[in-house]
Amino acid sequence: MRNSLGDVYATYIATKFLSMLLPYALLNWFQAYSTRPYTLAFSNTPGLLRPLSFDGRHSIKMQNYIIPAGLTGIGLSCLSYAEWFKIGCVVDEAVMRDP
Repeated sequence: MRNSLGDVYATYIATKFLSMLLPYALLNWFQAYSTRPYTLAFSNTPGLLRPLSFDGRHSIKMQNYIIPAGLTGIGLSCLSYAEWFKIGCVVDEAVMRDP
């Protein structure tokens, strides 16, 4: 990832402009079609190494969220920071009837 930051940002820019030009029905179909092969989205995000200090107090308040798109039924996210490790789970009941 470090050596391909240009490619990553080029993908973001291309996606933004294509989503403005293409009709919503086509984008919605592509999103549902491309998420059919899997039902779980996973995100592992590294956070701060040390807690933030403000006015002499330590502040440890970080949250992580992942929103499943298309036909993805479960979103699982992990966030590790300072001396904490948080796990979040989101289920789309429209996709998974009995989570």
